[in-house]
Amino acid sequence: MRRRLRQDAPIHPAPWTRTGLPLVLAAAALAASGCAENNALSGSLTDFYDVSFDFVRARLYPSELAIEYARTNGEVPVRLTLAVGESALKPGTYELPAAGDISGRSGTTDIPAITSATVDLGEFSPVPGTAVVGSFYASFRTGDDVTSLTGDFDTHLVVIEHADGYDLGGYPPGASCEAPYPMRNGARFTTVIDENDHDAVGGGCFDGNDIILTFVLEERQRVELRPTFGNTVGATLQLGSCGFGEQVGCITGDIAQVVELEPGTYFLVVEGEGRFAVEIAW
Repeated sequence: MRRRLRQDAPIHPAPWTRTGLPLVLAAAALAASGCAENNALSGSLTDFYDVSFDFVRARLYPSELAIEYARTNGEVPVRLTLAVGESALKPGTYELPAAGDISGRSGTTDIPAITSATVDLGEFSPVPGTAVVGSFYASFRTGDDVTSLTGDFDTHLVVIEHADGYDLGGYPPGASCEAPYPMRNGARFTTVIDENDHDAVGGGCFDGNDIILTFVLEERQRVELRPTFGNTVGATLQLGSCGFGEQVGCITGDIAQVVELEPGTYFLVVEGEGRFAVEIAW
């Protein structure tokens, strides 16, 4: 039986994502473009959702290719992903959501769920620094209406290092404060929290069985945490001590969080039940 999470602190948005940005309607109705001439977004979705961005980046993870229309404040209002399966990803036409997804957050507003999308990946090679060029057309359900978004992208590839996690049983590595799982810059951790795992840490944002991750910053950094938690897993980010440290923030859902962190040792206490993944980069 799945355990429900107890929420003691607001998590949508997390404390560090509150920018106070209003939902721009009139200005967003115009095409939103980045620095490159071929990077642009337009469509009726902009009447309801601010898609403005500063630059476009392409990141290749072990499980997906992500095209991100990002802002200098760390927000990613539009994130297009193509799943990396058994066959190598290559130029071609892909249909979403079967082959990927579109997600994102602008200020405190999540992008609506897609109903369908077509991605034309014109140029791609899984080699760092190579060009990633293409376009997409997507439909979204916004209330009783169907809206659209068209995008172009022309950027260069960054390959993200990853670290696999554990399929858990009993008392696994990372399930105690004494032996947390270390995360490197650019790492991806994926695993399952089983209903028989220990409840190692009290307090924090949630109640549930625990997996403990840790990372160390030598200097002040802007850190991006990208969770895939679903609705049965949540996390507390703490500074200095596992379970008793300073609570930095609460994380849930599948939306990337960006936070400015001071030097120190940090613990990400993931609680709940079921499969989850989390990536970290600074």
